Amino acid sequence: MKTIELKDLDANKTLFHFTDKRNISQIEELGLIPMIGNNSKGIEKTKKVFFSKGNIGFLRICDVWINWIIYGYGMDDYLLSKSKIDSIGIRKAIDEYKEIFKTGKIHTKENIERAFEYMSIFMKQNVLLVLDITEKEQYKSDDIDEAKERANDPEFIEKMYCGYVSSFFEVEEFNMHTKSNTPVSNKQISLVVNENNDNALNILKTIYKQEKEKNKDLTFEFLDDFMEYLRIQDESLKLRRK
Repeated sequence: MKTIELKDLDANKTLFHFTDKRNISQIEELGLIPMIGNNSKGIEKTKKVFFSKGNIGFLRICDVWINWIIYGYGMDDYLLSKSKIDSIGIRKAIDEYKEIFKTGKIHTKENIERAFEYMSIFMKQNVLLVLDITEKEQYKSDDIDEAKERANDPEFIEKMYCGYVSSFFEVEEFNMHTKSNTPVSNKQISLVVNENNDNALNILKTIYKQEKEKNKDLTFEFLDDFMEYLRIQDESLKLRRK
């Protein structure tokens, strides 16, 4: 797969896509095939390839992912606390949980730390791809966000999307997708490297630092604390190596 240096990318217009390192050989051969991922089952109606636009879009999707992980841990704990419930009871419990999530009570120190640990492992296992795809032909900037459509709850959408909401129906730049069932050719895909390092966590740290240096007032709901968590982890590792 062809590579492209992070420093050579347009910070505002580049289209970023995450994938597990283990998928690279398949992508080299077949490109990106639209699908409904495990986290999107029951949410997305049609198969798509998701991506984020620009550095800020990339950082915001990371922020929202941390929130989504927190949501997932909280959901698991809440459902486990309900004993002997049928399918109707589960649906009711999920609705109850969403109401609790909107209050912020799920964002405990424990759940946030669990999410940071998971996110750190996830990012180390992933790489970042750049998609050279054509607007209108392969994607629409004003396409419908099926997750928002399914939620049909502005307060929940605001909470889940960390407040990065410009529309309660259309996609945001951090969470865009191809048109339904539209693949991305392997010729339209490049692997992002940062001084020969293709690790997504390394690239996240670099982009975060760059954007913070440009705008000192730039803040994120969870990503700022996650980066501090990573800094402490790195310092601890250095000390153990001495």
